[in-house]
Amino acid sequence: MPRIYVLSEEVLRELESRVTSDEGLARYHQPGPFEFASEQLLEFPNEPEDEAPRLMVSTEPRRGRASADFEHALQIHEWLGPLTETEARDERLWAWLAHVPFADYTRARWPIPTDDIKSARSSIYSHWFVRGEGRSSLRRHSIARLWWAVHLTRAPWEHDEALSALRNDDVHIYTRLLLGNQDVFFHTLEREFGSNQRILIALLEVVRRSRRAPGPLVKWLAKEVNLACRYRELDLLPIEELIPLLESMAELESEAAAVV
Repeated sequence: MPRIYVLSEEVLRELESRVTSDEGLARYHQPGPFEFASEQLLEFPNEPEDEAPRLMVSTEPRRGRASADFEHALQIHEWLGPLTETEARDERLWAWLAHVPFADYTRARWPIPTDDIKSARSSIYSHWFVRGEGRSSLRRHSIARLWWAVHLTRAPWEHDEALSALRNDDVHIYTRLLLGNQDVFFHTLEREFGSNQRILIALLEVVRRSRRAPGPLVKWLAKEVNLACRYRELDLLPIEELIPLLESMAELESEAAAVV
């Protein structure tokens, strides 16, 4: 039976500190998983039925490394299974996943610069570890970002009755939108409201309905929604009011673009 582990707190901190050394940095450029002794690991309560999925990154320039993010996210979410949000914020879990079963995937999906040591270390801290507070740190991690993308968007009407009007036969309709465009992913999950499922889904629905390019639109909407959240509790609005409100914000983007 395959097992999932978390690194001990001591090992995690030691691993982070090694990145600052030349030897430690060099290890990240070498293929294969990192090795840990049994006493350096703690068993995670979830027991997957199968071995970790193989996540393959496209090397075709026209497709890009992000082309399979949606499929990979579904695989990771199914393999890890449902986690509590406390479990899903455990930096020790994500560090083990990036360094052991998905080490080669992480290297391929987020290539480490070879000509700039500072950038190389920054890339490792961002994609192999969960550094800092908030959802944005999870958004940058190579594996956490995939699990959270599905967690926040899969059939949201099953978790919030207020979203029942958005019910769709495709339970991943919003996951597909979130991971199908890097601008959409970045400008939603980077913001504080990105952790509020109702606001996130309403924004994605507005983007889905619009005929405008999603990149500029979601950048504008994210900024406007972030400002509005400072003086209004948008998540308390009925979805029938929240979506039209966001659509009115989207219209302002259209008018601004027309003036330019």
